[in-house]
Amino acid sequence: MDKRIVLSLFDRTLAEKEPELGIPELTDGFQFYGGGCAGGMFPVSFFSEVLDPGTWKIHIAFRALTDVKMLYVFTGRKQLREILTLKKGQKFEGTYFQNLAPIVPRHFDRIYHAERLFITICTQNPEAIEIVECYGAKEQVPVIWLAGDSTVTDQPGVIPYDPGAVFSSWGQCLPAFLADPIALDNQAHSGLTTETFRSEGHMDLIKQRIHPDDMVLFQFGHNDQKLPHLLADREYPENLRRFIEDVREFGAQPVLVTPLSRNIWSKEGRYLELLGAHAQAVRNVGEKEAVFVIDLHEYSKNLIFREGAGKSCRYFHPGDYTHTCEYGAYRVAGWMAGELKKLFAQKFRHMKESVKFEPPEDHWQQFGGHKAVCGGNRQEEQFDYIEKSSTDLVAAIQKALAGRE
Repeated sequence: MDKRIVLSLFDRTLAEKEPELGIPELTDGFQFYGGGCAGGMFPVSFFSEVLDPGTWKIHIAFRALTDVKMLYVFTGRKQLREILTLKKGQKFEGTYFQNLAPIVPRHFDRIYHAERLFITICTQNPEAIEIVECYGAKEQVPVIWLAGDSTVTDQPGVIPYDPGAVFSSWGQCLPAFLADPIALDNQAHSGLTTETFRSEGHMDLIKQRIHPDDMVLFQFGHNDQKLPHLLADREYPENLRRFIEDVREFGAQPVLVTPLSRNIWSKEGRYLELLGAHAQAVRNVGEKEAVFVIDLHEYSKNLIFREGAGKSCRYFHPGDYTHTCEYGAYRVAGWMAGELKKLFAQKFRHMKESVKFEPPEDHWQQFGGHKAVCGGNRQEEQFDYIEKSSTDLVAAIQKALAGRE
């Protein structure tokens, strides 16, 4: 049996002496940024000493000293694991897996090494939780690698935390459904395209660590469509084919995912299908290369149609039409988990069932003041900024289409 590594309480002021402990991608994924949500929750995190790279098991056990209406468990950089309601005296135990691997954090140009395990509990009354044990141990398990943009990445959680007032993604909520011994390593980043994911070195980081039992999910398109040379009938399909070749070279499993649909409608009430061409390009590449395709675009578009323009807003970050909040991310991740189980039943034998987790009807009104904080001069930052305005977004896409001539 491998040595148990006890996880200790994480003090955020440590970042004053160790700046790397202030980078969300290297810690628990939470940060004080943009004011947070009044009345929200303050995360309590536990972390390990510096550890060797590779996959690790994290085990936690705690007991409720009073009734706890809602409690969230996250691991790593804010990857959702549990949504719990506990009665006084009830004990909970959970075992999860985290992969320690290099990453290029957002707004940085160099590689950092994620070297510590993190586990976080988030609830309105953390004093009501008694930690019984919390430890890590080395254990080799398969890894699901994620490659994509802001709709896939591990979005940082703002402190104080509220699930309706944070950006989130299906990628960071997918672990909530993983019951088998599998780790998830999310290398997706905001603003990336099929081109910059490779040119900035993110694909190389996966290739340096990937094993034959691993799987890589690719979802791009939101930013590719803003550049003429990355339109659906230009270099976008070829870039996807290169990703497939890379993964197959290591004996691992590539999976293509069509881009998440946006909730954008015309003034006349007509849905604007902005990603249809890129979604079809993904399907075409999948068919030609004999690669499984998960049609997230079609699922999310149908979900938006069923809910309608107004009600669908509850699943997106307030004031945003592209990026989901925690509620929307969890719903999409649940569907993604079901599709993975259908396609790879031997690997995903025991997916967890969804729990009831729905946003309030007045979600956008309640958090109307929590607009996105964004900006910067990098292409990734500019592309991410454009997504916050439906007008700017449509204009950028039209410009790219015009530039193809």
